[in-house]
Amino acid sequence: MMIPPVPTLAQVAKALGLLRQPQLEKLSELSGVPVGTLWNIRSGKSKNPGIVTVAAFQPYVEALASVALAKPPQARAPRGTSLRARQGVTRRKAAAPAPGADEGGAPGGDNGAAAA
Repeated sequence: MMIPPVPTLAQVAKALGLLRQPQLEKLSELSGVPVGTLWNIRSGKSKNPGIVTVAAFQPYVEALASVALAKPPQARAPRGTSLRARQGVTRRKAAAPAPGADEGGAPGGDNGAAAA
């Protein structure tokens, strides 16, 4: 029986880097390796993952990576851009009348109210 070659940490991290959150969760479910461990290996926080850990998820990585690459993520608007702004809806207040402008009422500001 031939033992398959063990990938380097860089190869494993690169392969995990192709996966997005849903694929990492599926990989965790299939392999039994916690998602946090996969994230730590992916980010390089885990400097020396065990060979048993890598062997548990390695067979599934290629298939999940092909799924991740087949469906590109939806394009996102730049940070700080609201949904309304992306849809072209502006939020402008009505212009306030200039001070002293006549609003159609009687002079003096009482708008025609009779004094008692």
